[in-house]
Amino acid sequence: MNQQMISHPSNSMATYSKPSEGLFGKGGRESPFSRLTCKSCGKIFSSIATLQRHRVWHHKEMDDVFKYNCALCPYATNHNNRFKSHKLVHEPNRKYMCKECGNGFQNTQSLKCHELIHTDLLKGFIGYVCNDCHKWFTSSITLRRHSDWHHKGKKIFKFYCPHCPYATDKKFNLSAHSPVHKPGREHRCETCGNGFNSLCSLNKHNIIHTGERLSPAYTMKAIEASRNK
Repeated sequence: MNQQMISHPSNSMATYSKPSEGLFGKGGRESPFSRLTCKSCGKIFSSIATLQRHRVWHHKEMDDVFKYNCALCPYATNHNNRFKSHKLVHEPNRKYMCKECGNGFQNTQSLKCHELIHTDLLKGFIGYVCNDCHKWFTSSITLRRHSDWHHKGKKIFKFYCPHCPYATDKKFNLSAHSPVHKPGREHRCETCGNGFNSLCSLNKHNIIHTGERLSPAYTMKAIEASRNK
């Protein structure tokens, strides 16, 4: 199967970790994480904004100049209102304290939001990457479906759909697949034309063509699900 851990291409299934040499895959293609990756330490973040906050905190350069610099921690900003809000984290008797830097917060939600600037988003998270096109998937099953559809090569199956690239070794699976070609289905895949009765089913199917979308909301949800397994 065409899958790999991003940092060690020889592994067929592994936990994601920082690429050892750059952020690019075969043929110089950009990894799905590169825009959210700190070039200094390789940690990955849920948004550009969190990455920028991380860099200001952990990797300020000598020529980085800010209007407002906290005297008690590395925080810096060019916005006075943000600086005033930040200074509250140094007030005494704050219940929730960051173990990394000691900043204090009034609730766990604010603490967790702050902790993102210290933590690699994908630490301990399992992800799968297609060796052929470098698209990213959160499950090996979805990757296999993608590979069987788009990168069959010389792989042989017992049953083939006469209308699309779908193939399987189980007759039941082919029977379950066949209805996507029935007329009158409201939601159609723009890539292959397969039809579905609900938008949810279409979106789930689309992943085999597009790979996972690395949006912060989806990624955080997927990561929590992986860690709770």
